[in-house]
Amino acid sequence: MGERPSAREPAASGGATRGPGGLLVVVALREESRAVERALRGHGATVLRTGIGQKLAQEKAARAIEANPPRRVIVAGFGGGLRPGIVAGDVVAASTVCEPSGQEWSAPADLVELAASVRVPECRVVVGRLVTVEKVIATVAAKQALRAATGADAVDMESSGVLRAAAARGIPVLCLRAILDEADFELPFDFGKILTPEGRPRILKALGAVTANPGNLARILPLRRRALLAAERLEQVMAALATRLP
Repeated sequence: MGERPSAREPAASGGATRGPGGLLVVVALREESRAVERALRGHGATVLRTGIGQKLAQEKAARAIEANPPRRVIVAGFGGGLRPGIVAGDVVAASTVCEPSGQEWSAPADLVELAASVRVPECRVVVGRLVTVEKVIATVAAKQALRAATGADAVDMESSGVLRAAAARGIPVLCLRAILDEADFELPFDFGKILTPEGRPRILKALGAVTANPGNLARILPLRRRALLAAERLEQVMAALATRLP
């Protein structure tokens, strides 16, 4: 008996693992790809890891779509909460994705409704508005300002880039963000400065950030717990969703 097709983690260069199922899942980070890979094992999906940011996401998604056009795309990974009441471990299914410039995209209603119908114990799927930005939104004040300017419920750094790539071929896109940090949680560092676009730490910059403000170390463990919870919830929701996709 032959083995079932599986979704395997792509190469660090951002390459994609091909699957025959017509589904392309785009993630930014290794931690996200591992969660998605586990969730989609046996479903024959293609998993693409792009690295951090709109530009990389758009470029690599465009190449993957051109090489092997999927029936649909899911952008999956971590995000930050902007709306009070959205907590770490919630998964936001974006009904709308916008940018601070004012450009926005509406998600296919059937995909959003399908995501919202997923039931996972102790996990909440929230339909909301997602904003894609170019830099990490680290402080509570910056989160409040971004919500006031855009009306967004959550924030990420890749979704609009993937939407641009998919729009060229009219491919439907669903964006799912497992919340890592709430609106009132201050990130201990500007991770945009201490991570490479591939998500690897810049050791000297990381050490400099710790030295500059040693008190931030106390917030690393709570952030780590949030990251583990977000990865678990992302995997659970993706696994449940994969069984429902037509």
